Amino acid sequence: MLQLHSKPLRPLLPRGAAATTLLGFCLADSSTYRNKLPTDTGCFARNASKCSGSFVLGVDEVPRSPNEEAKARGGEAWKAGDVDGAIVCFSKAIELDMDNTSGQLHVHYSNRSAAFLKQNKATEALMDAERCVEVNPSWAKGYSRMGTALFRLGRHDKAAAAYSKGLEREPGSVELRKNLLEAQKQHVAAQAAASRAARPRETLAEYVRAHPSLTFQFGLRLFLLANWVMYMLPLQAASLFAYRRLLYAMIFVNALGLYGRHGRLRFNAEYAANVVTDPCCQTIMTALLFVFNRPYLVGIVPMVLLELTDFLWFLSGLLQMSPGAFFEKLNRGVDRFGGALFGIPNWGSRSVTDRWSAAKSKASEWGAWIEVMFGMILVAELLLPRRNFVMLGLYWQTLRMKYMINAATGRGYTQAAFRTLDARIKVVTTKRRCPPVVGSMYAKLKTLLAKMVMPPAGEASPGSSRCSIM
Repeated sequence: MLQLHSKPLRPLLPRGAAATTLLGFCLADSSTYRNKLPTDTGCFARNASKCSGSFVLGVDEVPRSPNEEAKARGGEAWKAGDVDGAIVCFSKAIELDMDNTSGQLHVHYSNRSAAFLKQNKATEALMDAERCVEVNPSWAKGYSRMGTALFRLGRHDKAAAAYSKGLEREPGSVELRKNLLEAQKQHVAAQAAASRAARPRETLAEYVRAHPSLTFQFGLRLFLLANWVMYMLPLQAASLFAYRRLLYAMIFVNALGLYGRHGRLRFNAEYAANVVTDPCCQTIMTALLFVFNRPYLVGIVPMVLLELTDFLWFLSGLLQMSPGAFFEKLNRGVDRFGGALFGIPNWGSRSVTDRWSAAKSKASEWGAWIEVMFGMILVAELLLPRRNFVMLGLYWQTLRMKYMINAATGRGYTQAAFRTLDARIKVVTTKRRCPPVVGSMYAKLKTLLAKMVMPPAGEASPGSSRCSIM
């Protein structure tokens, strides 16, 4: 007779009081704790199932209390990116441990505070952080949560106080110290902004009297741009005179800029190095090169673009100080024109200084690319009767100088332009239809040009400038 032998299976759930408690939690009605949460609970109803149901334990797993199980499920939801589900589970853990029998109630409040911060609900996060500190005043993490919530609410002074209390309890915390310094910095900045707002607004006349050099440069740039427009018109001799006046005005404006930044002329190596590496000096030398040659429309575009940026920047500041609705509308128009011209992301949300600094960088980037392309135009012009060997040599020497100065000063606009040009030429030389000799000739030319812009080795002392063109 066939007998079936079977071993009794170990229960998946523990026996006794623990099983009864766990089963009660599994069948608990989630509606009893939804109304106790300090925020909108629409998401809780959708995610309640994430923290309910059977908690099946493995054969050798030690049973956990219901609030520990809810906390664990909340952690899993947090790691999975389900913030709503994490809040539901952390809320369940708080409800099941309101008497703090496990000694972890402050941790549950801290976890839910972090989840609220993830959803940019700083008010609810602050409420949980305050409860966390009430439950366990000696836990530094609770003060960190409180400080972060206060910082998000813009209450930087109270955030700094909360971080300070956290440091008293955990002096070695690098994160708390870093957050404290940032909160103090923002508090000082807010006080300075409030102080500036409380001061009487500087009038246009006061500003002009206080900055005569900048105002004069603004007038010269206006004259420069007017001559640029006149040069673009087909006025024959008048257009040629406008071209010359444009270049003279550009030289004068940048000479004033050099004087404003470096002071009067001094005959020493330090002053010469500072002046030569200044972008104003490079603009002056390029403008002088065009003065003694025939008009080149493309060649002067980079310089005009930079002067236009500085003109709009100063004009925007003047319009802000000018009273009246007309000037406010005009200022908004200038801002919209600048944002559309340069295509800077988040233009409207930036400060005046930040937006025009970004515009100046973008103008420098475009200008470097146009300069490199104009150099290529001069090379191609050798095939035409109007070729100009002197202009070609001097212009490429100017480009070489800019390349080396940018490498020494950290402004990489010219280098980036040459890299872009190199990438586009490689697309052509690597095509199947391109003769191999063209690619090899370009590789040799590239190597030669790279050697020309390399600074001489062994000449710079450790404390001297990297620029070796002097």
